[in-house]
Amino acid sequence: CAPFGNPFMNGMTLFSAPDAFSVYPEYLTDLAIAKCPSDSGSGAGGQYVATRLPGSGDFETWVTQAHHGEDRISEQYFLSAQLGRSYAYKGYAATTVEEYYGIWGGMGSLGYTAELSIIEITAPVRLKDFDGDIKLTEDMWPSMVDFNKASGSAGGDTVYRLREGIERFFITDINNPGAGTSAQSTIAVSWDTFGNPEHAAATAGIHVFNHVPGGCNVLYMDGHVQFVRYPGRFPIVNDDGMLKENGHFGLY
Repeated sequence: CAPFGNPFMNGMTLFSAPDAFSVYPEYLTDLAIAKCPSDSGSGAGGQYVATRLPGSGDFETWVTQAHHGEDRISEQYFLSAQLGRSYAYKGYAATTVEEYYGIWGGMGSLGYTAELSIIEITAPVRLKDFDGDIKLTEDMWPSMVDFNKASGSAGGDTVYRLREGIERFFITDINNPGAGTSAQSTIAVSWDTFGNPEHAAATAGIHVFNHVPGGCNVLYMDGHVQFVRYPGRFPIVNDDGMLKENGHFGLY
């Protein structure tokens, strides 16, 4: 089965979170679980952060307003944003910085299927289909992502959607599985957001770093969670682009 999707694109800033309607309330009854106990709860004024959510209020207010107005799209949007409060989730496989750039740019370059109206949001909110794999091409490639640094999964030209099967390996080449596998224990699925205070004008900077300056908890595809010290191994690395990209998310 494929993991839950992340369908929304807000302007040029993608929600790094699951689609709430895939897990809530059947599998996750309380979205407060998605807020790390070490999350400061503070907001930030970065220009990319400011366009994602209303200028005043909180998640409870926005969700209640959407629910009472029978606006299911806005309700889904705010619930999904709440899931991205403390932790980043992409839904695509990466084990290196280069593969992460492939995810970042590939998701950004993918065409959108609809433009949505979300209550109290002035920036355009676009719906994208992230159910499938993504081929990396320079067409529509976002300017903030270095295409020359990006690669697909296992160094190829395709970013693969996370999928769970009976195997315990991620196979990128069915014709040569021995040379194209990664253990699920090495594939990061979700992690604490983190950022750099030097990027505060554009992103949330240090506000999203839940465990300053120690590191981040990382959930791997096999289900285990490990604390990775910063800077350390992927995905908790001292890479300027990843610090900016992870610093966009999770604030109100």
